Amino acid sequence: MSESALAGTGCGSISYCGTIDGVFAARDDYSGVNVSDLRRGTVVFVDTRHSQYRLVALNGAQRLVAVLGGRCRDEETVARLRGSRLGGSTLKVGWIGIGFRLELEIDGRVMVTSPVRSITIEEPTARVA
Repeated sequence: MSESALAGTGCGSISYCGTIDGVFAARDDYSGVNVSDLRRGTVVFVDTRHSQYRLVALNGAQRLVAVLGGRCRDEETVARLRGSRLGGSTLKVGWIGIGFRLELEIDGRVMVTSPVRSITIEEPTARVA
């Protein structure tokens, strides 16, 4: 891809655009949240094309969440939120993105959702002493 082909994309160099972060930086219409930015107890409701999920942040640094919904509809299950994928093997680690497939690891098995339609975040309330 030539420099002129990059005009209007928001990318200043081919090498930066060639990264997943470059792809997201070049577009301003991608909405999402990074699980590592969430406080413990934050609830994230994720609506996909085929299911609804309720994720509770357990440990943002380790990307651990409690998930209920989809294939985990019967009981809350601890999972590692791997990230969101554009397709193929491209994965934005720790991120939940609208329009992308969420990837969760549960007991060593990877679960990939249908594309995310909406994300709602509910911050934990402070405990009253």
